[in-house]
Amino acid sequence: MENLYPAIAIVLFSIIISRILKNKALKKLSGQKKTELVEVFSKYRQYSTISILIILTIYMGLMKFGTFSPITLTISYYAVFVAYLVVISIVSYSILKKNAFELSFIQIYMLANIIMYLGIIATLVLLMRNML
Repeated sequence: MENLYPAIAIVLFSIIISRILKNKALKKLSGQKKTELVEVFSKYRQYSTISILIILTIYMGLMKFGTFSPITLTISYYAVFVAYLVVISIVSYSILKKNAFELSFIQIYMLANIIMYLGIIATLVLLMRNML
């Protein structure tokens, strides 16, 4: 587990940078647009959380009861997780565009997500190196 601390540092750094960018973008929105942002993503967040729980439950169930090797399942889990992040980004972009948010806000919002996702992916790669 020699890569554990660098992995944690990378993901924390990417989350912090992402939050800073999102806060900067939020300051550019009017009060009405901030309210709208919360409203348009409220139901979406519920579905997102449920999706993650389902993916994690399937992974844990297959790890316990499946006939696949743990390495195969873990790599598959990470691949599904990354695909999920891509889908989330596409959906987020389309929601923001559909609700007429300013392009500058959307760009900063998406950049913040990409930075966070890259941090998560880098962390997963570092942790996977320990398994191989």
